[in-house]
Amino acid sequence: MKSSLFIVILCLSLASGQNILLNPSFEIWLDTLGVNLPLGWFTSEINFPGSATKTTDAHSGNFALKLVGGDSIAFATTTSIVRANNQYDFRGWCKCVSYVGGSFVINWLTILGNPVGIPTILPISFSTNYRNYTRSVTAPDSAVFVVVTVAALPQATIYVDDVTLDSITTGLEEDRLSKSDYLIIQPNPFKNKTMIYVSNPGSELKIYDLTGKLVKSISFLRNYFLWDGSDNTNILLKPGIYFAQFSIGGRIYTHKIIRL
Repeated sequence: MKSSLFIVILCLSLASGQNILLNPSFEIWLDTLGVNLPLGWFTSEINFPGSATKTTDAHSGNFALKLVGGDSIAFATTTSIVRANNQYDFRGWCKCVSYVGGSFVINWLTILGNPVGIPTILPISFSTNYRNYTRSVTAPDSAVFVVVTVAALPQATIYVDDVTLDSITTGLEEDRLSKSDYLIIQPNPFKNKTMIYVSNPGSELKIYDLTGKLVKSISFLRNYFLWDGSDNTNILLKPGIYFAQFSIGGRIYTHKIIRL
């Protein structure tokens, strides 16, 4: 189940010009499984029942998220994969029926889960109807993940719907072309072997798994290397998602590699 969700998130993340957040309109809930959570989101409902619930008072569709901050903050948070230096258009619709409000917060993380860049905060204020909160943001150089959180302060009541993060950079193929002087991986995804090209021989490429563990270091004697999917001990890695990091000119470039 978890691996299937991650593949869905990955596919959304790779799609240019489309929303990369899972279940943005809160239409899918896990309440049929006995868990009062929207699919793809973690909320304060786990620790504070009644703080993050499903509501039919929606901006669009059938359902929305209702945050009620009692004695503590109510929140919902989701994570997705991003491309470093890519531009994104954030949008979120909220109706805050209390004079105490809350905020949207966008954080960036490295492959190891460490914060990078400056968080973006959009305060949510009182409104009797749904209001659109927007902001254009750019993923920092070493960003691999984005964490989007919406929070209601204590005593606040906020309805949340249609939270999206759209890629506004031209697309994956053009992104590769613009970085072709630095790093190309073809084919990708791959099953048996893939060719990795770099612009400057003598450089080093590091490949990490999803836990952030370094599994392969490649030193380039030429500007290309044929990789068979093995780790530093020459054992073939399991099929899955990996991240290649390449540094040049003080900048770090991260590419996803999928082994089938």
